Amino acid sequence: MKIVALPVDTVAVFLRGKHPAPYKFKYEDREGLRKEVRVDQILEMETRKFGGVETIIYRCQSTIEGMELRYELKYILKDARWELYKI
Repeated sequence: MKIVALPVDTVAVFLRGKHPAPYKFKYEDREGLRKEVRVDQILEMETRKFGGVETIIYRCQSTIEGMELRYELKYILKDARWELYKI
C-alpha cells in the first residue's frame, strides 16, 4: 500500500461506548474527480500515536471500480478529522 494521506468526507456510525466506525467516504482523486466508496468490511482497527497525536487506524476492504481493494482510513481524534491514509 502507498501512503496518500488524502482528506475525506466520511459518514460514520457512533455507537455508545465504542469508537466510530466508517460507513462510506468521498475523496478527490488525482484527476480531480470526486469518488464515493462504501466501506464493505473493516478488517482491523488499532489506536496509535503519530507525533503525540492519538489516532485510530482502520484497515478496510471495498469494491472500488470493480476491484477488491484494501486501504487504511485514519481518524484523528484531536481534530475529529478523517484521512484516506494508504491505498
